Amino acid sequence: MMFGYLSFLGLVLYFWGALAGLLAENLRDTIPVEIYVFAVPACLFLYLFWICNLLVTTLLGLHYLSDRIHR
Repeated sequence: MMFGYLSFLGLVLYFWGALAGLLAENLRDTIPVEIYVFAVPACLFLYLFWICNLLVTTLLGLHYLSDRIHR
């Protein structure tokens, strides 16, 4: 189940990053500057949080897998 979760999370993060890259300039022009200044760091924080979650979960899964192989 963990590796299925990681696959799903990887796909979601890939599409989220691609969508953010495509919409960045359009959002900059349509959203007021006061909101945009806070929205960009908040979205970046969430994106990096989920990237770190992906990395840590992958490393835990590989540790568990290698531990079970060597027992």
